[in-house]
Amino acid sequence: MLGNNRKKSLSHKELLYLIDIVESATSVRALLYSAARGLGVKHSLYQHFAAVGSVDFTTRGHFHPYRIPQEIVEFYKTNTVYDKDPVIVAAFAKSKFFWLSDSIHERAVIEADHNKAVNWVIEKLGDGLCFPLYGPDNRRGYAFVGLGRAKADFDPVLPYQIQTFLQAMHVRYSFLLSGLQQQIKLTKREAEVLELISYGKTNPDIALILGISPRTVAVHVSKVFLKLGTTDRVSAAMRAQTLEITL
Repeated sequence: MLGNNRKKSLSHKELLYLIDIVESATSVRALLYSAARGLGVKHSLYQHFAAVGSVDFTTRGHFHPYRIPQEIVEFYKTNTVYDKDPVIVAAFAKSKFFWLSDSIHERAVIEADHNKAVNWVIEKLGDGLCFPLYGPDNRRGYAFVGLGRAKADFDPVLPYQIQTFLQAMHVRYSFLLSGLQQQIKLTKREAEVLELISYGKTNPDIALILGISPRTVAVHVSKVFLKLGTTDRVSAAMRAQTLEITL
C-alpha cells in the first residue's frame, strides 16, 4: 500500500482491510508480520511495555523490528526501557504522533541532547512517524513507521489513519499475549493469603486472621510466589491486580 511512491493516504476500504488483518490474526508472529507487510512500510519497529505486575513484565519491554538496520537493533537490545529513548519519552508525554524529524523540538529530546542521534536515524531510515499506543491492563506501546519519503509527500490525514491501524494492532497484540499467559489457579486458602498480602499484612497477621500457624502461612506464601512467578510480597500483590485469579 504505502510502498507505492504515489500513495498519499489510505482509502476507507484499505484502512478497514488493514484493521481486519490485525483483528483476525491468531498468533503474535502472524500479527506483526501481516501488519508490517499489509501497511507496506519501508521500515518499522514496535515496542510493547507490559504493566508492572504482569506475567510478561520485564524492565526492557518487548522489541520487534522490521527491516531495521542491525546497528539500530543492537542499540534497542540494550536500551529498550522506554525512558532510555528520549523520542519514546516525548511520544508518551505528548500522547500524540509526530514525525521523527519534528522530534528535535520536543523537550525530552532537547534536554537529552538527542538531536544528533535523531538525525543519524533519519539518515539511515528516512523520515517517519512516531506513535504512542495504549492498551488494556495498562499495556503501552510505541511504534515507528518509516515511510521512505518526506512528510510533504503525504496527506495530513495519513498519520491519523496509521494511528487507528496501529492502535488496533497494539490492542490485538495485548489480547494475544493475555491468551498465551498461563492462567493462575490458587487454592481457596492461597487466595485468602494473597488477598491479605495485598492489604499489607505480615505472616503473623495472616496467621492470626485465618487461625493458622505462622509456619503454615509461610508455606502458603511460598506456593503463591511460585505460582505467580514472583519472589516478594509487593510483586505478588501487583500481579494479583493484573491477573485473573481462579479459585
